[in-house]
Amino acid sequence: MPTASWLNAVSGDWATQTLWNTGTTPNSSSVDVVINATETAGSYTITIDPSTSYLVNALTLDPGLPASGIADDGMLTVNGAVSIENGAFARPPLCACVTTGW
Repeated sequence: MPTASWLNAVSGDWATQTLWNTGTTPNSSSVDVVINATETAGSYTITIDPSTSYLVNALTLDPGLPASGIADDGMLTVNGAVSIENGAFARPPLCACVTTGW
């Protein structure tokens, strides 16, 4: 499965293609997303515009992200695993909904 990683230790919009290692905005059920502080040290927030929605296979917020995370005003759907070792989702209320094919 391809992985998209956030490149910069700066706040930015999820839709900004140049902020991702793939050069494209992750928006596919076949892409895993990693926000990794070992690659991008510092505190920052990734925003999702209220008028947009994105789909990814998995989402990982790695350790070392103090006061960093995702401000999800739009919609981010994760089909698979979500791993938050440090960091946060901003903009409560956060609804974590899981749908299975059982």
